[in-house]
Amino acid sequence: MKKSIFLLILCFLAFVCFAQKINIMDYFPTEIGTMWSYTNENEKMLEIITIENSSKNSDNSYLYLFSDYVDGLGTTKSLYNAQNNKICLVVAKDLFGNYHEKKDPCPVILADPDKKGTYIDNGDNYNYEVIKSNCKFDDKNFPDCIVVIEKIVANDTILRTKKSYYAKGIGLVYETIIGSSNKETVYRKLVTSSITIN
Repeated sequence: MKKSIFLLILCFLAFVCFAQKINIMDYFPTEIGTMWSYTNENEKMLEIITIENSSKNSDNSYLYLFSDYVDGLGTTKSLYNAQNNKICLVVAKDLFGNYHEKKDPCPVILADPDKKGTYIDNGDNYNYEVIKSNCKFDDKNFPDCIVVIEKIVANDTILRTKKSYYAKGIGLVYETIIGSSNKETVYRKLVTSSITIN
């Protein structure tokens, strides 16, 4: 009898854990032509991000090419790899046309909640963690978000923290930066999207 109850509890726990598995692709739309426009805290900057292309690799991972147009500056490109429920930046093209290949472990853009890790990007050491949360700004409310918190660390000191909020079914909706002054400023906030926002 005790064994039966124990097995029943074990099966229930396994079912609950399995049912709560999150597919991060629900938070990172990948349809070619999808577009988002953003502004900053002062609403003086306009940024438009568009998905240009995608392909499937032989190892069942996917690559997604995004363009990022910033009004008055120009366009950059980013190539993302989606594999094992994690999205990483693998190649970036800057405003001057220079390509930058990212080394393993690549910068993490999105991953399962409760994940933590480190990576190096452009010589900076990053610690990241991923959590579930909601996101409210202006007149917008996104109750189901994955938040990636990235910290640049040098000599055990946090130099900068970036928080990126990805809403389910929409993608990146909000980003903030906390600098050495500990003041949190809006780096990027969603204005419009080609995806219907409820």
